[in-house]
Amino acid sequence: MTVEHWSKPGTPYVKMNVDASRGDNDAGGLGGVLQDATGSFIAVLALQSDGYQPAATLEALSIREGQKLLKAWGFHHVVMASDAQEIIRKLQTEGINFTHEGLC
Repeated sequence: MTVEHWSKPGTPYVKMNVDASRGDNDAGGLGGVLQDATGSFIAVLALQSDGYQPAATLEALSIREGQKLLKAWGFHHVVMASDAQEIIRKLQTEGINFTHEGLC
């Protein structure tokens, strides 16, 4: 098993780490942490998704909600991090627009 450690984004970037999970009752949780180039905390994202959603959908929603937070706060130099490899591959191969307008 490989253990990866959080790495700071380079200046002038901020980094948004997002994730999602689903509980036994089928409710989903979406979350994210936004930090600056020094590693200092800026904001947190925590939302609940009621009803059943597939894990991949929850992960995609966490990325979208992270983008909404970044747009609301006016950030344009962003590193988005997620452990949802399936979603990241799909976004990269399908040429999805990563700008605020593209994901919001």
